[in-house]
Amino acid sequence: MKVIGVAGLDLMFTAVGFAVLYGLGLVRSRASGVRLVGLALLSGWAAVGISTSFLLMAGAAGTATEVALLAAAVAAGGLVVGRFAPALRQPHTWRSSLSGAAIGAGGLLLLLASLAELFRNVRLAQPAKWDAWAFWVPKAEAIVYTGGFHTGPGTLESFANPDYPPLAPTLDATAFRFARSVDPGLLPLQHWIIATAMFAALAGLLWNRVHPAILFPTLAVLSMLPIYQHDVGSLLGDETLLTAFALAGVAAGLWLLESKAAYLGLYALFGSAMALAKNEGFTYVIAIAVLLGLVGLRRSPRVQLMLLAVPVAAMLPWKLWSDLNHVPPNPYYRFSNLLHPDYLADRSGRLWHTLAELPQYYGSFDRWLLTLPVAALLLPFVARRRPGLALFAIGTVAVGFIGNVIVYWVSPSPLDWYISTSGDRTSTGPLIFIAALMPLLAAEALAQTDEKTAIAARLATS
Repeated sequence: MKVIGVAGLDLMFTAVGFAVLYGLGLVRSRASGVRLVGLALLSGWAAVGISTSFLLMAGAAGTATEVALLAAAVAAGGLVVGRFAPALRQPHTWRSSLSGAAIGAGGLLLLLASLAELFRNVRLAQPAKWDAWAFWVPKAEAIVYTGGFHTGPGTLESFANPDYPPLAPTLDATAFRFARSVDPGLLPLQHWIIATAMFAALAGLLWNRVHPAILFPTLAVLSMLPIYQHDVGSLLGDETLLTAFALAGVAAGLWLLESKAAYLGLYALFGSAMALAKNEGFTYVIAIAVLLGLVGLRRSPRVQLMLLAVPVAAMLPWKLWSDLNHVPPNPYYRFSNLLHPDYLADRSGRLWHTLAELPQYYGSFDRWLLTLPVAALLLPFVARRRPGLALFAIGTVAVGFIGNVIVYWVSPSPLDWYISTSGDRTSTGPLIFIAALMPLLAAEALAQTDEKTAIAARLATS
């Protein structure tokens, strides 16, 4: 019965997600519905999770009935908007061939095998990360036991990092509500379903633009990244952030290439999930809003540019709730210290030590395989054809790295301990982003080389 309850929750997510995608103009036919079923599940997951978080901030208990009614309202809103939004036409931009189909099929089989192995690991392994049992899972349990967001002993506020945004524990608490049992053993399977849906969503989003011979092998590599495999089923909030980051990044990349408002709406949804997943997610959406605004400022209507601010605004209710309830700030760092030159100068040794230690977490083969070297090879070709996309990719990763350097620089915590206990996790966001964007980068880079070959052939024959 517990599993049936969680399955019902995922079906509800999918139904709401289809309504959201209808509102964006992405799903208007049976074929597009089949292709985007993974994206529908995750769109509903994000939309219901965000709206439930706001409902809990307003004082609700977050019961299964309340969440179901809220989901129905979100779905109704999507259907109403869809009556006025135009359908997004997505013609194929690639040609099929036997060799390409064979490579694509091989990549798909490899991806399915990797997800099957990940399922086996999730079912057999017990999450052992300290953060999971110190505050991520207890916060979800507290939401159920105390009936929402409250302060005081045994509540959301009484565990480590009380200032962290609430999306991840809200989603886990919702799973408990629908399962009618506060059983953490259900969560790894649910997180695997969300991870699997992410690959289906990326494949559906990119299907019309990226040839299967590129799409499925690159997604298979993403699924096999060691650090990503360790995160799925870990019960850490990083899982929620990474899923939202990957989809927000790809949606933003598609908007840069096609200037379709539907993709920017999709970015607004998953960017809002990023902001409410972890504190660093809020930093990323501010940076991404600036990058996308600079790149698209000349060619985008004001309404589209306003959508870039939605993820930033999504964080404001949580900031307000935290201030009203006197939730203590994060003790590990304060960005306000950047305004004190004397403080920074006294800690210059931490800065140089961080710059020496942190890069290994971004370029380590046993964590990321060849993610960064391959991206570095592709980006010069992409920059010639799609400079906006290249700037977006480079800028987002650079902001992630610089942000981490600043945190370790200004933090009062012992530096070696802080880096060793968090460096592998704080690097995951921008690198999962670049890995999820890899199919687009590879497709655009190869298109650049194909164009050069075609031009050379025409010159040779003329």
